[in-house]
Amino acid sequence: MKHRPLASTVLCVVAAVAATVAFAGAAAAEDAELKTSWGVPDLQGAWDFRSITPLERPAAFGDKATLTAEEAAAWEQRRKDERAARAAQGGGDVDPSQGDVDVGYNSFWLDQGEKLSGTMRTSLVVDPPNGRLPAMTPDARRRYDERYALWGQPPAGPEERNTFERCILGFNAGPPMTPGAYNNMMEIFQSPGYVAVMTEMINDHRVIPTDGREHAEEHMRFWKGDSSGVWEGDTFVVTTKNYTEHTAFRGTGPNLVLTERFTRTGPDTLLYEYTVNDPESYEAPWTSALEMRRTDDPLLEYACHEGNRAMTLMLRGARHREQEGKAEDGKDWLASWYGGQNRVDAANKALEAAKEEAGEAPADPGPQTEPELEPQPEPEGEPQANADGDEAKVHSTSDVVPPRRVKSPKIIYPSSAQGRVIVQAVINEEGTVEDLKVLRVEASDFVDAALHAIERWEFEPAMLDGKPVPVYYNVAVNFGGTEKPDGPAERRRKRSKRIR
Repeated sequence: MKHRPLASTVLCVVAAVAATVAFAGAAAAEDAELKTSWGVPDLQGAWDFRSITPLERPAAFGDKATLTAEEAAAWEQRRKDERAARAAQGGGDVDPSQGDVDVGYNSFWLDQGEKLSGTMRTSLVVDPPNGRLPAMTPDARRRYDERYALWGQPPAGPEERNTFERCILGFNAGPPMTPGAYNNMMEIFQSPGYVAVMTEMINDHRVIPTDGREHAEEHMRFWKGDSSGVWEGDTFVVTTKNYTEHTAFRGTGPNLVLTERFTRTGPDTLLYEYTVNDPESYEAPWTSALEMRRTDDPLLEYACHEGNRAMTLMLRGARHREQEGKAEDGKDWLASWYGGQNRVDAANKALEAAKEEAGEAPADPGPQTEPELEPQPEPEGEPQANADGDEAKVHSTSDVVPPRRVKSPKIIYPSSAQGRVIVQAVINEEGTVEDLKVLRVEASDFVDAALHAIERWEFEPAMLDGKPVPVYYNVAVNFGGTEKPDGPAERRRKRSKRIR
């Protein structure tokens, strides 16, 4: 009887050791399953990156970065209820204002997911800590507005439509990959030395070396950039650069450096993080994190025939409107899911405001045309003070090799304008314009526009005996005409001339 407590203790210890060994064995087996035969983490398989987590943190969350399980469940249920209510009204996930021709997809085709990211965060953006994107630079904002202003015009050719409509890039395929309206899947393949990533959207693929090799030369540019990877512990880190000027992710430019991180966090989860570093476009780098889920669903072909066929229809529609004299009438060139005409109007308004702030003459919203420039006789030369305060003769162009205009910003005015403004200027030894004087006015409403443009003209200076000299330069700006200089017909003519 005295030995029974000791025997019981020994049995408990043996059982505990056996359980520990069994647990360790299971963990080792699981760890082995997450490794390839050549010893690196196994990222292979199909991964679902649908998520209802917003990119940026909603203002209602303030500084709250993460959710409790109860808060996440309530958010997911609320989203389901909202979708059910819209479906009951016949709207589904589509804005009720979007017509069938405008969008072409109803809620049956949308597959945005019903779950928040497994990170349980209130936004996909994890840095900055406030969950919001840093401010865009003025240059990036200008590029952004210029793109939307162009997409709101009747296209002169396919290159004036965005890369998504042209089926060149997928709107969520990246890099980086981001949750979107549908086709939120990708598949990873591995071999010693390479990792291949294929997305369902557009069926884009990247074959990424894992030896951290140097990127392609700076002048070599790619739609999806040039990717090079390296293993850092159990994380596959991919750096992508050398994008084209047309590959803009949320307003980035061609010098974006993107860093992606792929980390297996469990048998059925993959943490995908990316950092956007583009000082030309954002005032600071920013990082997003999303937990992808393993899926047994196969990736399907997404051939994007819709865009390829719609492109010819868009161009035919633009040419038809031109023939009817209604090329500039349309307000339907940008689909509602890209923001529609409201986005176009906002872009145009921002561009006009930027021009005014920079001191440029605002463009008239009506049809525009380039005025005819008619040389005028110059007066006899007379003394003028030079930069050192000494008097220097301003010559007539008849005495010298005349200046040659090398840069001349367009004079913006409506095509209904008639008349002319005769202006006298002095072109100095540096080829810049000074001492503007209006000699005659027959179109008083557009004097400021003419002077504002002419003062920004640049010249190769007039030459006398091999030396640059100041010279009078008179010009008549004749207003009249009908075609907008950057209209679709003119853009096509310029492009065909370049091709020839």
